[in-house]
This record gives sequence, C-alpha cells and structure tokens, in this order.
Amino acid sequence: MADRLVKVLLIEDNDADARFISEMFKDIKTTKYEVSWAKRLDEGLKLLDDDSFDVLLLDLSLPDSIGLETFERAHEYEPELPIVILSGLDDEEVAVRAVREGAQDYLMKGEVSARLLSRAISYAIERHNAEKELIESRNDLISLINNYTTELKERGVKEAEDMHKSLETKIANFEELKSSNIDVKAAKDGAGNIQLFNERVPKSLWLQVAGDFKTPEKKLSVDENNIKLESAEANDLENLVEFIKELGERGYFAEEHYVVDLGMGSSFQ
Repeated sequence: MADRLVKVLLIEDNDADARFISEMFKDIKTTKYEVSWAKRLDEGLKLLDDDSFDVLLLDLSLPDSIGLETFERAHEYEPELPIVILSGLDDEEVAVRAVREGAQDYLMKGEVSARLLSRAISYAIERHNAEKELIESRNDLISLINNYTTELKERGVKEAEDMHKSLETKIANFEELKSSNIDVKAAKDGAGNIQLFNERVPKSLWLQVAGDFKTPEKKLSVDENNIKLESAEANDLENLVEFIKELGERGYFAEEHYVVDLGMGSSFQ
C-alpha cells in the first residue's frame, strides 16, 4: 500500500482527538494518507457524496448520532466503504455487534498507536476487497446456475411441445385409420409385432409388420393365407397409414372386414 495514496474520512467531533489522529498518520512512513475531517455524521455522509474514500474512521458518539446507530447509518449509506470504529466507548458488546454487522475493526482511542492504526486500516481495506470479490464470485455462480436452470426449463418446454405435436400427429393418424373402411383395434402378439387380421374369417388373412413402411412394395410378400412385410418399426404410424391405404388400393382387403392390430394397448372401433 506504500505505492499509493490512501484517502481516509475521519468523522470525529472532538477537536483534540481529531488532531491527535491526524498527527499519527504523519508518523506512518510506509504509507501516504490523505485525511478529510467531519465533526457530525450528516456532514461526513455529505463528504461521501462529494468524494471517494478508501476507508472511514468513525467515532460512535457524535452530536447527531450516538452508539451503534452511528455505525448502522454510515454502513447503510455507503455499504461499499470499509469502516473502522475508533471510539472512546469501551463496550465489548457494542464492539462485537458492530463487527458482526459489518465493521472491519473496533479500536479504542486511548489504546491505539500509529502502527496499530496503519495495520488496522490496511487489513480493513484488504478484507473488504476480499469480501467484495467473494460476493461477486457468489453472484456470478448464482447467475450461472439461474441461467442454466432457465435453459433447462426452456429445453424442457420445447421437448414437451415436440412430444405434444408428436402425440397430436399419432392421434390424427389413428383418426384417419378409424375413418377408413378398416376397423382399428389394439393388441400385440407374443413377438411384439403389429398384425392385421380378419376376425370374421376362419382362415385369417393377416399382415405382420416389422419393417419400413415407406417402401412396402419392395418388402411385401403374399401367399395363400399371409401378407408379410419384414423388418420395420411398429411405431411409425404415419407410414403405417399410407401402407394400409396402399394395401386397400391394391385390393388386398377386397370386401372383407379387417381389424388393424397396432399394439398400442387400447382399442379403436
């Protein structure tokens, strides 16, 4: 701290004490201090508006403020300024409360020396800066967490919207199946395949789907009782609709009454 000027605001109503403290600063050779002096708290707070300071030396017994309230008012007015209490009031309870509420140190006037005063001011400034950096880091972390949480929520909303749209598409596909000449019913065989079968004919004409519906003509095989489409995904309902339509157009269903087993766990009649 020896390479820079430390600006001190002293709020002290006693002229003799103020002069004594100012002389102590002159005795400190390691650091250069510039001291501004106010006799009343209101006067000192006005100086804070007009200039910037590195530290505030504060007496608690002033004409316009007494006791711990003096510190509380100053700290509330300028929370970013480190405060060292320099008081003639030997009250341990007040000292503890002041430090707990944000004072950097509590010194007794009759016990302070130039060396102790210089050290107290240096430590007060360093501690305050460290606390400020810690608070800023904490706020940055909280901001990061909040931003990440918001991003996750937005991503979740988008995924929910995508799922909703997908569900609407599936429902529309089912409705289209229901409106066709083929009844739709849900059940699943032991292998988990989709089946189309005629419940009204002893020898059921059935279609087992386990493949890609986009090119059924390439994978469709027919024998006397069976129509098969190999290796497909059973959840591709949009292509299944087109596949069923194509089967109807090609005459596989003729006048028969068919049921489409979609393996969805519910029935559509």
